[in-house]
Formats: sequence, C-alpha cells, structure tokens
Amino acid sequence: MIEAFTRFKKEGKARFVGFSTHSNQAALLTEAANMQFFDVVLTSYNFTMAGDKALEDAIALAASKGIGLIAMKTQARPRRRRDSATGVEEAPQGPERQTAA
Repeated sequence: MIEAFTRFKKEGKARFVGFSTHSNQAALLTEAANMQFFDVVLTSYNFTMAGDKALEDAIALAASKGIGLIAMKTQARPRRRRDSATGVEEAPQGPERQTAA
C-alpha cells in the first residue's frame, strides 16, 4: 500500500494520503507519526476520551510531525440498555453511560 501511495503521489494522482480509524487511535497515530508518510488521519474522538493520556500524547506527536487530524464521532449520546426481565429501557448514570454517536 505504501508503495502504491508513493507512486500515486509521484504521478500527481494523489496530493495527500491518509487513513481513518475507529479504534486503537493512540497506537495508529503514534505509528503514523513515526513513519512520517501520511498527511492526514480521520479518527474518532469525543469528550468521553478526555483524560486518555496515551491518546492525547499521540495526537500531539502526530500534529508535531505535520499530520492533519480530522475528528469524527465528536458527539456522544447516552448509552441505553433494556432490562431483559422487564423489557424497560433505561440509561445508566455516570460517565460510563456515554457512547459515541
């Protein structure tokens, strides 16, 4: 894939190359920063991820290497569950009740 993207850039078929991710964001952003190949990353990110030091460090590293970052799934909604015995749907309380929209 890297070889193909490199050829596309040389041939003028691609100006920027990147990837998207819904999971393992910290590891993938760190690897992308270390590779110094990708121009942009589309990654899921929202307030439920606040305080994730590994992810925050990976975002800072990627940005410092000139990688453009685009956030997706920026809104979160309450996670709901249905009680199997009663069939009643309820929303748990606290931060664990949030899920990406």
